[in-house]
Amino acid sequence: MPRVKLTKTVIDALPIPLKDIVHWDTGCPGFGVKVILLPSPRSFQRLGQPPEATVSEKWHPKDAPTAVQIVEILQMVRCNALRSPARRLAIMLSAWDKVEAEGLDPEPFLARELPFLDQYLRQGAGGWEFRIYGLSAQGGDYEPELREGEEIDPDLKAKVDAIQKIEEASARIRLLSPSLSTDLTEPIAWLTE
Repeated sequence: MPRVKLTKTVIDALPIPLKDIVHWDTGCPGFGVKVILLPSPRSFQRLGQPPEATVSEKWHPKDAPTAVQIVEILQMVRCNALRSPARRLAIMLSAWDKVEAEGLDPEPFLARELPFLDQYLRQGAGGWEFRIYGLSAQGGDYEPELREGEEIDPDLKAKVDAIQKIEEASARIRLLSPSLSTDLTEPIAWLTE
């Protein structure tokens, strides 16, 4: 096993070996660098240090989680350079009829599904006054997805039929926060107060 004075320059200049090899430091007994042969010729690991982090070249900011993207946008809007007067924020959770059976109101649902966004809003650094709405613009599914040969559940069929019998489209709307309403303009009215 070779012994050398290990410096950054020496380590960076170590050749790629044909087999694993340890270079021991002459000045610090027990400290060494193990150079291993990996599929990539640029890969080697220094003993006592974690491997260097790698970032996929295919990653794009749009691949970030939804909550991260939303918080980033909210932070940009609150940037001093924009001098944005906006202080109110209405968050609309659409297709609310899909999760309504879980028995949660919109606020606890957001806290469970997007905890990062919920924490950002509640800790107050952005200065936002916010309301969270659950919105079902149709009132439910008109054509539930069924497998071939499968029949619709009678209870679901009755619910679909009841929704379809409502002639006035606005009466199908279900807006929840803090109470149930059919007025889609309620969030806009609150935002512009």
